[in-house]
Amino acid sequence: MILSVLTESVALFLRLPWIAIIVAALVAYSIGWVWYGLLFQKQYMALLLDKREKTNWTAMGVQFIGTLVLAYLIGIFSLFPTMFLLGIDALIGVVLLLSLAGALFQRGNTRHAVQFWLITAGYDVVAILSMVLVLLHLA
Repeated sequence: MILSVLTESVALFLRLPWIAIIVAALVAYSIGWVWYGLLFQKQYMALLLDKREKTNWTAMGVQFIGTLVLAYLIGIFSLFPTMFLLGIDALIGVVLLLSLAGALFQRGNTRHAVQFWLITAGYDVVAILSMVLVLLHLA
C-alpha cells in the first residue's frame, strides 16, 4: 500500500511540466518587479509603515521561492484538467482573503489598509493568472 502510493506520487512528480513551472515563476517574479518598481512604486512606498526602504535580498529570495512553490501548485492543477479552474479559483480566493486579513491586522481597519491590500492583492491575482497562462501555453 505505502509503496504504491509512493510510486504514484513519484510518477505524478515526474509528469509535472518543470520548464513551464520555472518559466511561470520567472514571469510572475518579473511582473512583481514592474508592479512594485514602476506601476505602483509611489503609492506602495507611501503606504509602507517603515519608510526606510532598502533592498532586502533575503526577502527577495524568499519571495522567489514562494513564487516557485505557487507555480508548482498551479503545475499540479494543470495535470487535472477537469479540476483546473476550480483549483485556480480556490487559490485566488484564499490568497485574496489571507492578504486582506494580513493588511487589516497590520494597519487596522483604515483606508490605508484597503489601499495597501488593493496593490498587493492586485499583484497576487495578476501573478497567478500570468502563471496560469504560461503553464497552459507551455505545458
